[in-house]
Order: sequence, then C-alpha cells, then structure tokens
Amino acid sequence: MASSSKKAKFEALRKQRIACYRSKQRLQKRKDALTSELRKCKERLNDLKDSDLEDSAKKAELPEAQIVLLTECVAAAKATSKQARCCRDNWLLLCPLLQIRSPAAYRFLRDSHILPLPCVKTVRKCISTVGMKCGFDAEFFSPLKKKLEARSEFQKHGILLFDEIQVRERECVESRTLTYIGLVDNGNSNGETSALANHALVFMFCPFGENYAQPIGVFASRGATKGTVLSQLSCRLLSR
Repeated sequence: MASSSKKAKFEALRKQRIACYRSKQRLQKRKDALTSELRKCKERLNDLKDSDLEDSAKKAELPEAQIVLLTECVAAAKATSKQARCCRDNWLLLCPLLQIRSPAAYRFLRDSHILPLPCVKTVRKCISTVGMKCGFDAEFFSPLKKKLEARSEFQKHGILLFDEIQVRERECVESRTLTYIGLVDNGNSNGETSALANHALVFMFCPFGENYAQPIGVFASRGATKGTVLSQLSCRLLSR
C-alpha cells in the first residue's frame, strides 16, 4: 500500500498531465483554426485582382505612390519564387529614385524584406537606359500634348523654368555609345568641342494646376550661360 504522501504526489502528477493534455488540445485547435484562416487568406489573395485592389485603395484616398507600393507587395506575395517575380513599370520608376537617394537605406529595406525591392543590378540597368544626350527631349512634347488635352483650361497653362548649377569637371567614356561625357554640349551635333564643362543648365515645365516639374532639356557649358544663349535656347524650345 502506498503512503498518503505518495498518493498526493501521484494525484498532483495526474492532474498536471490532464492539464497539459487539455492545453495541448486547445493549442492544436487554435493552430488548426489559424492554418485554416491562413489558407483562406491565401486563396482570397490569389483571387484578388489588381483592378479591385486599386479601386479599394482609391476609395480609401491613398496617395498614388502608396497604391503602387500596395499593388507591388500583393504581386510579390503571389509570386511562387523570387526569380519568377516581375516588377511593374511604375515600381521600377520609383526604385532607382530610392537607390540614388540612399543606397544604404535601399539595401536595408531589401535585405530586411520590408519592401519588395529589386536587386541593385536591376536598378542600375534601369538607370543605364536613360539617355545621356544633351539638348531638348524630343519624345517629351507629344506625350505632354496628349496629357494636356484631357486637362481643364487652367491646368493647360504652366511656366517654363531654367536653373543652372556648377558641376565638377570630369571626362569619361560612355561604354554603350563609345562617346565622351563631360564635354561642353548645347544639344547641337554641329557644335562639338573638346572643352570640359563645369556648368549644367536644365529647362523644366511646371503646370499651374498640378504639383510636378517635368525636365525638358539639359545642357552642358563652360562657365555660366550667357543671356543671348538662354534666349536662343528658349526660342528653340518655343518653336517646337
């Protein structure tokens, strides 16, 4: 016959075992419920269309940049692998700006999986596709005309701005076109020179009814641009 003290210990162990078993059962039920809920969320995510997501975001009056980010996060969640994921054009336009602004922050956000950012090589490829020629952007005026046609009479008006900064003198070779960069260039192929540029002039268009500034042309000069040259460039721009 067991003593009363041993019976008490045995009873305590039995109660602990029952309590552990019941706790395990509750945790298992909770796990099954969460697994089922996660599976349903994945199914809803896979069935979610980009148009529905954008409509919901617009109803919530989210900024355009946040809508692009939200759409890209959902697309990254749907991707089966990192290699199979393709970034959208709007997102690829924002990523180089973030990488240029702070390379360290870009690497941190990407390595920590806070944002679905592409690798730095992809960003550099996007930047390399940007034209490096001086002069006015010939492909700008047609899209601008098409965009302004859908605007109100007030939004069609804007102001032409130009700004000039001093830059460091440096000559380098563009590997894609095998041409020199850093020389004086006024956008005229007939006026080639071997002098190094130390000033950069930028023309921009700013509409009255919207909050953005669109660069139109860039020019490289040695020394501050003279008033006569500014007048000539302005006439060239207005003649387009």
